[in-house]
Amino acid sequence: MGRGERRDERAVAAKRDILKPCSHPQSPPKGFTLVELLISSLLMAMIGLVLTAAFSSGLKVYERAKSLETDLLTLLLIEEKIEKDIRNTFLFSLIPFQGNEKKISFAGLVGPGRFPGKVSYFADDKNNFFRQELLPFGVLAALATGKYTTVLLAREVTVKFRYYCLDPVTGKMIWQAATPKGAGMPQGVMFELLPQGHPTGLPMKRTVWISAGN
Repeated sequence: MGRGERRDERAVAAKRDILKPCSHPQSPPKGFTLVELLISSLLMAMIGLVLTAAFSSGLKVYERAKSLETDLLTLLLIEEKIEKDIRNTFLFSLIPFQGNEKKISFAGLVGPGRFPGKVSYFADDKNNFFRQELLPFGVLAALATGKYTTVLLAREVTVKFRYYCLDPVTGKMIWQAATPKGAGMPQGVMFELLPQGHPTGLPMKRTVWISAGN
């Protein structure tokens, strides 16, 4: 092999070395920058606030629904109690059936001994709590422990009674805001209870018809 050939081979080998890709050492992976960490923290805080607000709102709705359900049940029980007492009333000349829009009183059996006496339902003047009052009559009252007053609904309430009885002017049976004097026992009683602070769709109304034989 001549000198010229060896020079050619060296030249070709040099070209190969030039064309061969260089192998550089790989740089280590980079971590999060401070800006990226701040942005991630901000996003997580915003998501946490949204979830907390949603949970709090849902809890308030649930508590509101439970409160409304409890009030409805309480009102239904009170209505049942009033209706039962009105249906069980009887004619007693010394305890006439009397009523206006805010209070109703009539004869009934009261106290643990079931003595004849006066049964009353009304919203008191102090705080408008709805109450039941049982007052034994006359000599029998001495055998009882006295007057029984029970708070049926311990919150401000609007109550309205109406009475289906004889109108002394027209001589017809009509609904009236109060029982006329000397009209006797009404044939029906309509009442409405509305706790304050609740939607106007909540008022509970009921009509009780009284037997003519009472």
